[in-house]
Amino acid sequence: MLEEYMNNMGYTEDQISLILSSYPIRKQSESTLLYAIKNLTNFFHRNGVDNTDIVYITTIIPNIIMMSIENIKERIQELLQFGFLKSEVFQMLKTYPYLFEMSNQRIQNKYQLFQEMGFQASDCNEIFVKRPNLLNRDLSSIKKRIQYLFDFGYDANDLLLVIRSVPELIDINQSTLTHKIEELKYFGFTQDEIIKITSYLPELYIYSKDEIEQKTKYLTENYFTTRDIINTIKKVPLLLKHDHLENIEENIENLETLGFGKSEIVPLTEKNPYVLVYSKEMVSENFKIFIHYGFYNQEVVKMMKDTPLLLTYNSKELNKRLHYYKDQKLLDEIKNHSKYMLYSLELIQKRASLIKNKKKSDVFLNDIEFEEKYHKTREDVLRGDK
Repeated sequence: MLEEYMNNMGYTEDQISLILSSYPIRKQSESTLLYAIKNLTNFFHRNGVDNTDIVYITTIIPNIIMMSIENIKERIQELLQFGFLKSEVFQMLKTYPYLFEMSNQRIQNKYQLFQEMGFQASDCNEIFVKRPNLLNRDLSSIKKRIQYLFDFGYDANDLLLVIRSVPELIDINQSTLTHKIEELKYFGFTQDEIIKITSYLPELYIYSKDEIEQKTKYLTENYFTTRDIINTIKKVPLLLKHDHLENIEENIENLETLGFGKSEIVPLTEKNPYVLVYSKEMVSENFKIFIHYGFYNQEVVKMMKDTPLLLTYNSKELNKRLHYYKDQKLLDEIKNHSKYMLYSLELIQKRASLIKNKKKSDVFLNDIEFEEKYHKTREDVLRGDK
């Protein structure tokens, strides 16, 4: 009955043999073990732990089978005292069952070490939930790894962000970490660039050189040099995230469909790399808004090349501004100077009210030129001074 029950749960023959031969389980009767496993299974099921996880937990620490449910609950309460949520305790148990056999003092020592190095208790919890085996690591090895990253050039705030996101950095040996850094340098990143980018995208440490090259392959196939790619990643580190990488190919193809030549896309994205990240629908919508107001396709292409930010600008705001400039018969000015679209509409409207029947295009003068001609500073205009 016992082995049949365990087989039905998903245990292999080897796992059953391992568990039944371990101390103190081998001293128990079959009926006692069957009752204990059923009792433990029901408890775990009530707390979101499925059979696969139960098999793993009991294979790693078989003696948990003979613990009373009350003792298990007591141990969970002890862990909750460190500030973990109940769901987090069970998540940690599923990934690192040894947590149940660890002394509270050993855990407390880890908190003390991290807090001495500037981490808050909540930071520690986030790290330990992601990497519970760190609670069992030697204090000196953790300290050395954190110090290594400090010495590399991270300040306290940036290092905190990196470790909270990728705690495995302090769970690998120093030679592996050094190799990761050397791979990033080999790809073309400078030390300062590595620090800057990983502060925004710590996952970069997880990627190998081959993975980075694979992730950016489509860019290299479309006239992007390694330095172009690095500069783009520096501006938008999230570009390397999987969900954004999926947008790159369709966004570049969309730009070509809209009328941009392949050689024009690199300088375009250099000025506004978010063109590669945002949805193609947003870019197309902004393009269509200009067409709606009577601009020819190639005119829009030129305007977007001159002012790439317009491709990802708020579409409602673009529509609002173009509607106003059409009423004011200033669309030709916009066509020839697309950067005017970025000017504050409130400022333009108040300037128009101030100059009234004089030269309408003067609303686009820079602040110095406008003050020289109309004796009003930007602040005067925005206040509505007459």
